Amino acid sequence: MPSDRKFYKTTVTVTILSEEPISRGVELNDIAHQITLGDWSGEVDVGSSREVTARQVAALLKEQGSDPGFFTLDSDGNDAY
Repeated sequence: MPSDRKFYKTTVTVTILSEEPISRGVELNDIAHQITLGDWSGEVDVGSSREVTARQVAALLKEQGSDPGFFTLDSDGNDAY
């Protein structure tokens, strides 16, 4: 049976102004460091947030390279405990 817990997908956009191009694959903690203590100016916008089903969040976790087990779900969005 699919989980009855609520899950949300939120999109966060970070805009950076810098004197050099930023390479693809830079880690989020490195971005935060450069914005707060380094040479980049940055703006963070917490955009849309929408509820997603347990089945959708299981698929989204897999797309991110994570695992549905992160939220204690199986691949179909069922509670795995």
